[in-house]
Amino acid sequence: MGYRRGLSSPLLPSLRLLLLLAAAWLVLLLLLVPSPAVATPINSAQAAVLVECAAAWGRTFSGWNVGGDCANAQFISCDGTGLITAMSLDAKQLVGSIPTALGTLTSLTTLNLSSNSLENPIPDSFSNLVSLASLNLSRNELSGAIPPTIGALTSLQQLLLSQNKLTGNIPTEMGKLLRLQSLYLDYNQLSGVIPSTFGQLKQLTWLSLAYNSLTAILDDLTPLGNLVGLDVSHNIITGTIPSAISALTRLTALMLDYNQLDSPIPQGFSALTALKLIDLKSNNFAEALPPVFFTKMKSVQYMSLGENDFTGSIPTSMTSLTSLTHLDLGSTKLAGPIPTVITKMGHLSYLDVAIDTLYGSIPATMGSMLNLQFLLVNPSATPCGTAGRCEVVQYSGTAFCRDCSNFCDTCIKVKPAPGKCKKQRRPCPKNPCRGRLCIPYVFSCKGYKCL
Repeated sequence: MGYRRGLSSPLLPSLRLLLLLAAAWLVLLLLLVPSPAVATPINSAQAAVLVECAAAWGRTFSGWNVGGDCANAQFISCDGTGLITAMSLDAKQLVGSIPTALGTLTSLTTLNLSSNSLENPIPDSFSNLVSLASLNLSRNELSGAIPPTIGALTSLQQLLLSQNKLTGNIPTEMGKLLRLQSLYLDYNQLSGVIPSTFGQLKQLTWLSLAYNSLTAILDDLTPLGNLVGLDVSHNIITGTIPSAISALTRLTALMLDYNQLDSPIPQGFSALTALKLIDLKSNNFAEALPPVFFTKMKSVQYMSLGENDFTGSIPTSMTSLTSLTHLDLGSTKLAGPIPTVITKMGHLSYLDVAIDTLYGSIPATMGSMLNLQFLLVNPSATPCGTAGRCEVVQYSGTAFCRDCSNFCDTCIKVKPAPGKCKKQRRPCPKNPCRGRLCIPYVFSCKGYKCL
């Protein structure tokens, strides 16, 4: 009896410990084994809308049926109750109109139908989508006016309607979208003025209204102090730049090019010290270049002032723009020589000084500007002289002095060379550049054959 007691006393605790450890491992294994997914059927009424939309667009999408499972339905997301919260159908070859029934999906927070071939007006029923935070209908063929009822979408943070065929005035009701951060209405056929109610969009960080037929910019820009990008280029805006532009101290990109804006340029530009891109090209500015462009905007990388009537000389103070890579002063009325101090602008890759009223030769020291790829000059006013590594190409009355690389089409090299040389045509490689800053009309390639 005593022997048995003595034998069991040390073993029982160990056995219990082993049993406890085994039980713990079993629980852990059960937790690690994935449980079968619980199907969440799409809300039946909303599933019926999916069926209608697919039929209207001439497409079939997996899971778009009554009784379909949210997890297996293509291009949509649901909440835990089966209500559709997101629909992303960008570049899915959709055709036809946007069904009115889509406006009954009131649980949507994200709707992306961009890059398709949708046409006809935006349905008024969209005013029911009050939970929408992001609406992207860009790059379609939508027509008609922007419905004033869009002002009911007060949860919107992003609204993209670019590259359609929308007409008429911008509705003043858009000023009710107080949470809006990004608004893109560019590349449409909108007309009239920018509504004064836009001054209520205090959360706006990017506003793009380019490539329309708008006639006036917003006078009071003061409330839009959060703007980082403002693009109203390629419109028919007249008058002067509002002095209240000084309130936009966070601006990094300002595009006012290809309008009919007049002088004077407001002194408030001195407050825009965060600018990296400023484009005032092709307006009616007729004054000396404002000193603030070259003394205050120390962060600017792209400056386009060409095709205006700016007078005076090219200021030597531009050398303070140590980050500048693109400078366009072409087709202005600036006079005098190209200042030699310009060679201190070591980051410049593009310089347009094709100006009839300039005189003298291109400074020979420009050959030391190793980043300079494009130098546009008027060949009769400013011959290339001894600009070292630059090569000269005649094209449409303008000489392009640059090193020969990476550009497009066929050209003739006309720079004199030692010996008896024959000018020879030769194809250049296609220009790989894409996008807004590409300069596709500059040509250059090696083309001498010495006889």
